[in-house]
Amino acid sequence: MPGEEGWQMVQDYLRDELEALGFAVELHDYGTGLNVIGVLEGGDRADELVVASAHYDHIPGCPGADDNASGLAAVLEHARILSEVSFERTLVVAFWDEEEWGLIGSEAWVAEAAARGDDIVSSIVYDTFAYTCNEPECQQLPFGFELLVPDQADELADNEYRGDFTALFGNEAAAATLDALAVHAEDISLSQLSVALSDELIANPAMSDLQRSDHAPFWDAGYPSVFITDTANLALVTFPWVK
Repeated sequence: MPGEEGWQMVQDYLRDELEALGFAVELHDYGTGLNVIGVLEGGDRADELVVASAHYDHIPGCPGADDNASGLAAVLEHARILSEVSFERTLVVAFWDEEEWGLIGSEAWVAEAAARGDDIVSSIVYDTFAYTCNEPECQQLPFGFELLVPDQADELADNEYRGDFTALFGNEAAAATLDALAVHAEDISLSQLSVALSDELIANPAMSDLQRSDHAPFWDAGYPSVFITDTANLALVTFPWVK
């Protein structure tokens, strides 16, 4: 939480890691918290931004290994691998503050990006994605999921509701990114559940459970974004909140 010792330690660690990889680092102060933003400038299409992000805060009293150190590890690995290659587009890696208190950090940054007219062509958000459960009946569905996306609900039913997959949720604008990620997951034999959501579905109140993380501000602003998760508490009572 803002002001705590661990809060500052995580910021310092993320900043040091990004600077060592050659990123320009900004501590984005939006008033109640700080986002850690790393930028690797692109070439001829530098105005086009590709964003990989995860939140670094967690609820009090828990170490947050899955929620969301798993996301931080993924984004840092993005940064490490992609820093070794030159790209035409600009890479932004972002670590959001105050996700647990209402997506405050990501909302602040996305609002500023939209006001500037930033051209975000792709966004991937990781939140709570390192947990798996291979036992039948350990995976729950969001309310109304089977009615709104029946094909994916059938996939889960056929797998006896095991939580042994990574879920990918994308809005219409992110269709190309979602497809590419799903194809790559198949290529490396990664069990995944890919869900393409129309703007109409995203606006449906029954899908509100799928807007609880930092991809939601991107969706709301009309930017393409894919949310990658293990489904968190929907992995039933086996979900290790305190691990």
